[in-house]
Amino acid sequence: ITSYQLSPEYFDVIINRDPKFLTAYFFLSSSSSLYAGMPEKSVALMEKGLQSLSPKVPARSYYVWRYKGIDELLFLGDPKAAQKSFEKSAEWASQYPDEQSQNVAEISRNTAEFISRNPTSKIAQVSAWSMVLNNSPDPRTSKIAISRIEALGGKVIITPEGAVKIKMPQTD
Repeated sequence: ITSYQLSPEYFDVIINRDPKFLTAYFFLSSSSSLYAGMPEKSVALMEKGLQSLSPKVPARSYYVWRYKGIDELLFLGDPKAAQKSFEKSAEWASQYPDEQSQNVAEISRNTAEFISRNPTSKIAQVSAWSMVLNNSPDPRTSKIAISRIEALGGKVIITPEGAVKIKMPQTD
């Protein structure tokens, strides 16, 4: 069998052998949640891996908290858990002085705040789908993310330079 159904099994092996292999987490969410239809397994594997991670080991491990929050919000419908994950992502990212990390900290904080005020926030969901889109491993994931952003009232704009910009929904 060579379908996405095996994705969680591959990631289970990777996380058991090398939970600090950060690159694996970047593909875990989309392949296990979107394609294999197993977001519970994706979140469980990230929780397991996070036990071996810290804010600085490996560098930028705050992304794992973001991916976990995205799965919790978009696929499990658990805004309380997602809020906690985004808060943790912000906490870990804020420990880095670089602009990218500070941006992740701010976006994660804002997403957690949107969720706390409105657990069904379209803006929080568009923000999460934007993260999926910007880190999409393949065109199929990109198409799914764009369609979900647009269904929530957002708009995806591709600049002449190829950069992706997201216009948030008018109402939350």
